[in-house]
Amino acid sequence: MSSPGDRYDVTPNPPIEDRRVYVPHIEGVEVHIKADCDKEYCYTKSPGEDYYHLLVAGEIYVQRGHEKFCLNCALADGVITRDRIHWQRRESMMTYARNDDAETETIRVLPPVEQPPTTGS
Repeated sequence: MSSPGDRYDVTPNPPIEDRRVYVPHIEGVEVHIKADCDKEYCYTKSPGEDYYHLLVAGEIYVQRGHEKFCLNCALADGVITRDRIHWQRRESMMTYARNDDAETETIRVLPPVEQPPTTGS
C-alpha cells in the first residue's frame, strides 16, 4: 500500500538529461568547490538582472584568473559549454610538426572547421 508521500514516475523510461559541461579553452581555467562561508560573488550578472550571484559553500564554480563564475554565468559567458564536440568548432587550431632537423619546428595554423549545413524542416 502506498502512502501520500510516495513519488511515482509515470514515464516508463524517462530520458536521461546530459548534464556534462566542457571547457573549450582550458588555459587559465580552474574548477573549484567553494569550501568556506566567506561572501564571494560571481564575476558577472545575468542579462536582465541587476545583482551578482552569491557563491555559497558546496557550490561548484569556475575561475579564470581572478574572475569567479557560477555555472550559469560561466555557460552564458562561454567559459564552459554543453557542446560535447566544441573542439570541432574552434576558431583556429594550432598543430606542431617537428621537421627532420631536430633544431627547428614548424607551426601550422589550421583554418576553422566548416559548420555542417543546416537543413530546413
